Amino acid sequence: MWWRTRRQVVGLDIGASAVRLLELRRRGGGVSVRACGSAPLPDHSMAEGDLVDESAIVACLEPLVATLPLSTRRVAIGLAGREVFVTRLLLPRLTRRELRAAIRWEARAHLPFDVDEVALDYHALTDDGRDGSQMVVVLAAARLTTIERWRSLVARAGLRLTIVDVVPFALQRACEWLGVIAADEVVLLVHIGARATATCLVRGGDALFVRDLAIGGEAWTTELAREAGCARPEAEARKQTRPFENGCASGHTNWAAALAVATESFTAELVRTLVFAREHGGMPTPQRVVLSGGGARLHGLDAAVAARLNCPLDVFDLAEAPIVGARAGSGGVGVSELGPAWAVAMGLALRGVSR
Repeated sequence: MWWRTRRQVVGLDIGASAVRLLELRRRGGGVSVRACGSAPLPDHSMAEGDLVDESAIVACLEPLVATLPLSTRRVAIGLAGREVFVTRLLLPRLTRRELRAAIRWEARAHLPFDVDEVALDYHALTDDGRDGSQMVVVLAAARLTTIERWRSLVARAGLRLTIVDVVPFALQRACEWLGVIAADEVVLLVHIGARATATCLVRGGDALFVRDLAIGGEAWTTELAREAGCARPEAEARKQTRPFENGCASGHTNWAAALAVATESFTAELVRTLVFAREHGGMPTPQRVVLSGGGARLHGLDAAVAARLNCPLDVFDLAEAPIVGARAGSGGVGVSELGPAWAVAMGLALRGVSR
């Protein structure tokens, strides 16, 4: 996406509940982790991908930057939610030069804001299923003021904004590198954050459809706390384990039923998203699902999603990746800990290395 570079960059993933830094380097047939670290964010530091409490974010980010053995201060970030607009354009078949000249004019009719106030990027699908007279182009746009806010925030933490990406596209890059997407397979990528979920339908290296869902891991926490009548910290801890075992401190034992309520809401939202994509965009049915994000660890969620969508499912797992070695400073994490929550950071960090 915006601002391509061949230079080394660090993946900076700032979500609703945590900030993650990941730097990779080429090594042998794969890459190694040069440095990685994460820190929790205070509640409400982010909302729908928007920077809400910049000072709180900087306060969490600065210690990581100071202690991790980063080789560069250049970073790649990913925009999500209302901070970025992604759409598909159906255009007459154009050459690369013609498309480059026409894209801003075409964007005027599709963007919800003035084209002169945004940064644009685009990608022509390689296999759009159209005849030779038409082509499909994926267009992404972000307000210049949004990018400047991010540039200012990372600068306050001692970093330099070099690449602006889009979260679903970073996720796609990480999954392709991991090898969980076959060349001719239609795959639904589902990244479950704390308060929102990013979805991306991909095929053959192309992002066919992207959509953010206003439901994340906190939906399970809320339902567990309500059903059990316990505090949110206990519900959050129980959510990460087997909720149907042992009950909770209050003696309540119906954790599984509470978890099932949130899971049903989540899977129903996925179904509605796919129905919308099929009926309004002619999108194909996914042949596989890949879950990532902190919510992917929820016990039984993978089986529930696979059953509801009636297709195989994988959970993003860096333990299967060709990654060797890691260096981490204070607050750093080891390679074995780079679970599904690190998928976006991985996709961003890959912008700085060649496979």
